[in-house]
Amino acid sequence: MRVNRLIKYLFVTTFLFLEFSIPAQQTNRILAKVNNEVITLKDVENYVKIFGINEDINDIQSKLLEQIIQERLIIQLGKKDNILIPNTLVEAKLNQLASNYTNYAEFETALLREGLSLNDIKERIKDNFIIQEVINKYVNSKIKVSPKEITAYYQDNISKYNSSTKYVCWIAKADKRNFLELVGEKIKTEGIERTNNSYKDIFFKMESEEDSLREEVREAINNTSIGEFTIFLMDDTYYLIYLEKVIPPYQKSIEEVSSQIRDYLYEEKFKDIFNQWMDGLVKKAEIKIYVENN
Repeated sequence: MRVNRLIKYLFVTTFLFLEFSIPAQQTNRILAKVNNEVITLKDVENYVKIFGINEDINDIQSKLLEQIIQERLIIQLGKKDNILIPNTLVEAKLNQLASNYTNYAEFETALLREGLSLNDIKERIKDNFIIQEVINKYVNSKIKVSPKEITAYYQDNISKYNSSTKYVCWIAKADKRNFLELVGEKIKTEGIERTNNSYKDIFFKMESEEDSLREEVREAINNTSIGEFTIFLMDDTYYLIYLEKVIPPYQKSIEEVSSQIRDYLYEEKFKDIFNQWMDGLVKKAEIKIYVENN
């Protein structure tokens, strides 16, 4: 199932919730009303704490309030559609949260310190699953990406799919340069394969495009001939790189990039359909904002 950033955002809030300390005293000033539910300043402040946002809440309050309103509308629709979440699913996710603690008692203690109960967390988990189900029903189910669309996009954007130079290398690392120098001498006399068999615990083979390499690694490789090695220092560790092969740039085939194109097209369609659907929910809802937008 593909889920866009908004839904990921909504879904992770439960699991980040426990990482921030929530003040015991919070104002319950009402900021908005969504049908028959209110949204308070406490809701907005919790979002800020959940994501560790360092901005002034007055500068971002309207954006966060809009996000929370969307979430409430989705959950309300799910409840109207009688979407039921099995308790076993909720308990499994709760146990996953608890597994981050030494034991269950420590988990419950952490909740109490933050003014939360197990029921609070269970309800939040349940709401998140409802959001997923609603999005699947009203948005994901309407999205199709055909092979014809993938081909058309590939042909219209073929220049995007030129590969960069690719390197096939053997890499070893060690704390001491002289050790890698001995390894290098073994490569010269016995070859890379036999050397690798002798030092399997420090060697690994890498095949990577030039654009994805760290600058230090790219520079080292560019200064090395095929069938040769170089030793350099990076992040207080010595590295030996043996350059086995250089694969020149080439035009990637549609088979190589079809899944990447499919994901991109799916995401674009998701944004359009989701925004239209959400606009419809907002128009049908009774929403009252009690604060001025910044």
